[in-house]
Amino acid sequence: MPPIFKRLCAEPLTHFVIAGGLLFAGSLWLGDETPEANPQQVNVSLEEFDRLSTLWQRQRNRVPTLEEQQALLNDYLQEVLLAREAMALGLDQDDIIIQRRLAQKMQFLLEDTISLAQPGDDVLRAYYQEHAQQFQTPARVAFSQRLFHSSAAAEAALATLKTSAQTPLGERSLLVEDFELSEPQVIDNVFGAGFSQALAGLSTGQWQGPVRSGYGYHLVLISQQEPAATPPFETVQPQVLAAWLEQEQGRAAQRYLAELKQKYNVALDEPLQARLNPVQLSQVTP
Repeated sequence: MPPIFKRLCAEPLTHFVIAGGLLFAGSLWLGDETPEANPQQVNVSLEEFDRLSTLWQRQRNRVPTLEEQQALLNDYLQEVLLAREAMALGLDQDDIIIQRRLAQKMQFLLEDTISLAQPGDDVLRAYYQEHAQQFQTPARVAFSQRLFHSSAAAEAALATLKTSAQTPLGERSLLVEDFELSEPQVIDNVFGAGFSQALAGLSTGQWQGPVRSGYGYHLVLISQQEPAATPPFETVQPQVLAAWLEQEQGRAAQRYLAELKQKYNVALDEPLQARLNPVQLSQVTP
């Protein structure tokens, strides 16, 4: 063997290079088996913790202390770990609450991802004409009322007005006696459903009644009436656009749900089909 090879073989560095080469070749031959990530590992990123801290701060209007941050982390880990274990045990299966929550999240995702082109002015005007009643301003009425415990008492008070110009006193109550121009829904919220409709049949400028409510019987004086009106398109164009977008998003969502029914092959068992009539059946099957 030449002297140079003898010197190389005697060098420790040569031994190291040869050993490294053998290990590298062995790893290539056996395959590079890198350890897989632990499927049961729970990672909490700084971004996730900052999100939790921000929610905490919004609720309490201050920055959490170090101890409160630690408690926040412990609560989050408890929730995650219990949820993971519950899913591992199959507790999420056939749970109506979880099913509804997932469906709700999917609905939100669907609404965010549906992109609609902005409609032209002609499209919005056509929608406005077709749904003009949707943009009407409701009728309003201003009136005064006096409450009586019985219809007979109200009628007797009304009869005295024919011989006297005095305002009827009525019963003591917490009800407001004089109302400014108010919409039907506001009036019905105070007196009960149907009261505003009864007022619509009264004339202006004189005491009339009795009109029944959930409180008793009322004499009513209508001081002003404004009929329902349809505002010009230009004044409600933003509302028309919002309504059109809502309609189109709903239609797009229905098309997506129809595709899902085809994808998952919705089928009803025979007892359920026997219970539902054909109209109901056509609404749930593809």
